[in-house]
Amino acid sequence: MPSFTPEQLLAVQAMQHRVQARLAGDAALRQQVNFIGTYLVESEAQLIALMNTTPPPAGGSVEFGMVLYWIHHDLPNDSFFDWFASLFPPTQITPTQYAQWQTIWAGAGVIAPDGTMVADGPFSQLDKGWLYSSVLYTLGILGELQKAPFGSTPQVIALPNNPTLTVALIGDWGTGPWSDCSTDGPATAIMNQLQTLSPPPDIIIHVGDVYYSGTGHLPWEITLLMAALYAKTQVTFFPTEENLRLIQRWWSKPPVPPSFTLNSNHEMYSGANGYFYDALGSPLFAAQKGTSYFALYYQDWAILGLDSGFYSTSFFNMQGALQDSADPDQVAWFQGLDLSPKNIIALTHHTALSVEGFPIENQLLPDLSEKLYQDMYSALNSRDPDYWYWGHTHNGVVYNSNATMSSSRKTKTLCRCVGHSAIPFGTAYYWDGQNQLPLTKNGKVDYYACTPLPNPNQCKQWDKRVKNGFAVLTLQAGTISEAFYEQDNPVPVWTSGPVKLPAKGKNK
Repeated sequence: MPSFTPEQLLAVQAMQHRVQARLAGDAALRQQVNFIGTYLVESEAQLIALMNTTPPPAGGSVEFGMVLYWIHHDLPNDSFFDWFASLFPPTQITPTQYAQWQTIWAGAGVIAPDGTMVADGPFSQLDKGWLYSSVLYTLGILGELQKAPFGSTPQVIALPNNPTLTVALIGDWGTGPWSDCSTDGPATAIMNQLQTLSPPPDIIIHVGDVYYSGTGHLPWEITLLMAALYAKTQVTFFPTEENLRLIQRWWSKPPVPPSFTLNSNHEMYSGANGYFYDALGSPLFAAQKGTSYFALYYQDWAILGLDSGFYSTSFFNMQGALQDSADPDQVAWFQGLDLSPKNIIALTHHTALSVEGFPIENQLLPDLSEKLYQDMYSALNSRDPDYWYWGHTHNGVVYNSNATMSSSRKTKTLCRCVGHSAIPFGTAYYWDGQNQLPLTKNGKVDYYACTPLPNPNQCKQWDKRVKNGFAVLTLQAGTISEAFYEQDNPVPVWTSGPVKLPAKGKNK
């Protein structure tokens, strides 16, 4: 434990007393904390099934599969953290299991169905840096970490009427450089590769996620607690991640293309304070005027960037939303745009399909199933976007017209995932009964990132890694071409187009 001054110790103790008082007087808050515990139990069950090579149970996310174990074994021995751990159910993972699994995780690890890399290297799912996200998220639920004010000046930006417009899309890119088998990691490689494109993109858009929690403008008491957590885990905590991992690592080769960045679940773990104050306060993203949603008009196209993180009420913000009952402002703004003559490309951080191409379900909170899609349909005045690009899932996936975002109707959108620009991941799959099958087997996926990452240095944690990547769109009046690129390959690995879209109009 670090040595707190008497003043600092009193501040931390006062925080604990405030939270205890809130819990004692607020039954809804106690229920919410209990639901978080249930979600973590389900997530742990996902991890246990993965390690036992059995089909995953419903609910939870393997991304949080180690959190209960960490909470009960790796938090500092301190009155605040002892009390914090008491809020959560016991872990079902034993120290013996953990020791056995560590021999696997120290090597190539295990790959979850969505491609998540369960290993103990940096930014893999057993990196204890993710524990910071869980603690910050819970402190937010408990009322100690306030959300930043939502931006209120959304922009409609008319882009130059050039013959073509190229748009580079990256997702989940905010790791910054790190020591990755004698390299600076995928984020650096992807940005360097983007800067060699010829011609360079006219616009670059990040669809969100800066790790571990997009920090910035944290209350000093919380920064103290994170320092205590660092003293136990030896994982460095950066209180200014939005600046260090996004702004300082952005496009460095002049001129910098007009740039945009979206809000996300990881940035919400710190209340999106780093995102709104640091990222959107930076000259890099000044075009957004401090607001997390916007519209870009080019000829007969509208590129719509939407905030799917701020209003998320799912646990750990894992499912997206565009509004809540108290604040429909974002949806209302898009409803007020005249998009009837436009072809629409929607951009969000969160997904509206599972990795294998099915509508989003929420077992624990059924009312949230398909919410992001329903919000989008409402925002577009009962219309599906023509294309929808998102991140969140650390993979690159191209869905075809067989994939539908609604369980009650066939949707018309062509969906793509570009969440594979920095986080290490492996080859995704899905379960069919007792078998693991490639994503393309069910007829909903045309491409997914599964090219093995070359491993000339024989790094054990690269054995199951696949190449990271990004996408580039080329737009002309009424037409679109798409290209997915993979790391260190100047030739696109999947292309589509030029595709001519039907003319739009008010009576179409």
